Amino acid sequence: MNLEIEVGVSFEEIASVLSVMGAEHAIESGYLTGNFKYSGVYFVFRCFSTPEDVAAEGVDVDWKAGMSGAFHCPIKYLLESSEDIKSFLTKLSIETDFKFVLSFQYESLYVIRDEFGISFLRNMVD
Repeated sequence: MNLEIEVGVSFEEIASVLSVMGAEHAIESGYLTGNFKYSGVYFVFRCFSTPEDVAAEGVDVDWKAGMSGAFHCPIKYLLESSEDIKSFLTKLSIETDFKFVLSFQYESLYVIRDEFGISFLRNMVD
């Protein structure tokens, strides 16, 4: 799963949300990495040196991405993985005002957070 977050968000803001969830994480060499304890999802966040257009297909937004995140989900724990990702995104939308989109391989859109709030468009696991 690929997350694209609006310009301005910091590793510290992401780390704060992860800490509330009890996720293990570290900031090293320009990346924020770690995993969710419940599901074992491994995540990697990186900041862009210059703002980028949102890459998720079919998304028409008026903002640029300043950070991306990738979630690598263990096949054995897909349901738990989707719960952790959904919880993280919900908390992120409460703790910050940054817009974001979550997609699968930048093709299928799953979640969008815009000026109207967060919308879960489809389940990550059927």
